[in-house]
Amino acid sequence: MWPLPQPNGHRCSSHKDCYSDCCVQTGRQPDKFCTTKTMLQCVAWRKPDRDLCSSHNQCWSLCCIQVGESSRTRCWPRTGFLVQCLPLVCAAAGPQPPHGGASIHPRHPPHGGASIHPRHPAP
Repeated sequence: MWPLPQPNGHRCSSHKDCYSDCCVQTGRQPDKFCTTKTMLQCVAWRKPDRDLCSSHNQCWSLCCIQVGESSRTRCWPRTGFLVQCLPLVCAAAGPQPPHGGASIHPRHPPHGGASIHPRHPAP
């Protein structure tokens, strides 16, 4: 005989364990609980900005990036005009912005461009 589905708030291991057919992690602990579907979807809890992560889908912002060259990956808010998952620093050997374009690196503005960093004005 199959176990009966559980109501919301009860521990579960799969969606079929719940009346709502929704078994997800609801906080920082790895335990899963039966919960109500949101907009007909079963949405799991996600990590807030600046928490350590290993994939985009672990983050509320859906953005898991390495913020600095020697740092670990973290959940980070989406930025920019198109609200993309963009790193805050540019790679030393990465592509350069087009002539006259904006630089995201505060100490190396493009030729003829102005620095965006208040402590390092353009020469």
